[in-house]
Amino acid sequence: MKLGLVGAESFHARAFGEICNVFKLLRGVRVTHIWGERPELAPPMAALGHVPHIVADPREMIGQVDGALLVRRDGRLRLADARPFLQAKIPVFADKPLAHSLQDAKTLLKLARQAGVPLVAGSSIPLQACVKGMKQAVGGCGQLLAAHLVGPGEFDNEYGGLPFYGSHLVELMVELFGTAVQRVHTTVSGDAITAVCHYPGDLPVTLTFRRRERFYDLPCSWTVSTVGSGGAWHGELVYDKYEGLPYDNPYVALAKKIVKAFRTGQEPDSAARMLTPVAVWEAIEQSWRAGVAVALGRRPRR
Repeated sequence: MKLGLVGAESFHARAFGEICNVFKLLRGVRVTHIWGERPELAPPMAALGHVPHIVADPREMIGQVDGALLVRRDGRLRLADARPFLQAKIPVFADKPLAHSLQDAKTLLKLARQAGVPLVAGSSIPLQACVKGMKQAVGGCGQLLAAHLVGPGEFDNEYGGLPFYGSHLVELMVELFGTAVQRVHTTVSGDAITAVCHYPGDLPVTLTFRRRERFYDLPCSWTVSTVGSGGAWHGELVYDKYEGLPYDNPYVALAKKIVKAFRTGQEPDSAARMLTPVAVWEAIEQSWRAGVAVALGRRPRR
């Protein structure tokens, strides 16, 4: 299987190149082509990932690759990047965020359905092995009364704001607590964004985002805390470890998920699982701007 990388600015491009070409963890899979947002970006990333072909236009990959990995940082560009590949019936992985808006995300799904090829999307964070233990711990708290997740994110960055990095935390929430988010209420205090996501039964799941440069100065990484009728629990997400790799690697599980979907032609996630995170971060920003709670998929009413 030959894969093409659209985007060379993100570390994710290097990660996929190393997993497939350098460490050769996926039998029969190679990243063969790469395109960079700027001409100077692709050569060093190609060298690190042993990617043999650099193209001047992503469309040059059509007919040369069996799947496209869209890893540009800005989710506002995802639909435009995906369209030529989906129209050519080439399966696509849309890196986090799947899209910046719910409308774009729905269009991506529609194009994939029309093409009859799988669309794979999302963050590597929910795929880490420790998340299974998190689910068990959350279930052991009895009837949930409240939950709190902490991770990185900010509204003001050059890659479209909160979806660029905040999508990790939102996807972890959806993985742990499901897709049935009803409404969101956002407040901002200093460099922290707090979004209370209400689930059925009026279960409040609170997301607190800290600016990335400040978040990574904290002693803990992504954390999850829950309170239930049977007790409380607190845990921290850790990246997967693989023998022979020089560092903990959160991307191997994601690469395996992508390749399996491309080989079988089956999407690994439901439409609701892919669309809900987009609806949540869209609602988080709408609530912040309007100063009121926002129902998912609806415009706020003052």
